[in-house]
Amino acid sequence: MDNGASSYCRFLKGEKDAIVEIVSEYNNGLVLFLNSITGDICLSEELAEDIFCELLLTKPKYNESIPNSV
Repeated sequence: MDNGASSYCRFLKGEKDAIVEIVSEYNNGLVLFLNSITGDICLSEELAEDIFCELLLTKPKYNESIPNSV
């Protein structure tokens, strides 16, 4: 398991299906994590959506040689 690294690298290269994989894989966990901080599931869902939108807009770099650099 590469913790989404291959999907993210494909996303950076322009493969549109890769972001769908990322959202499908990480949305629930992100919402639950945010809910543990906010205590508000609706707010957590909105924040997760904002985070994925930010990812789409900014496309932060990823260095494959450094684990967990995303």
